[in-house]
Amino acid sequence: MIPFAPRVHAIVSLLFAAVGMWLVVAPFTVGYQPQGQDWVTGTRNDLIVGAVLLVVSLAVLIIELTLAVRARLRAVAAAEPERAAPVEAPAMTVTPGS
Repeated sequence: MIPFAPRVHAIVSLLFAAVGMWLVVAPFTVGYQPQGQDWVTGTRNDLIVGAVLLVVSLAVLIIELTLAVRARLRAVAAAEPERAAPVEAPAMTVTPGS
């Protein structure tokens, strides 16, 4: 199985978030929810599915971005050579007459 790049995961998560947002606003934008009446079954369905899709896709996006940042930080840390501990300079003593 070929793993997808983190950008692809982020783009797909954003697309799913956009679809979820559309499902939440569609009943009121398109107008199949009568104004001032109880919610019809389609409105409830769109709101629930849209909210779940929006929350899950944003959670996946946050997780994916966090993992990508951690992987980059690990790669940078692995590429840097280890630094030696700083060496302390010997104490300077001044003797009179020298």
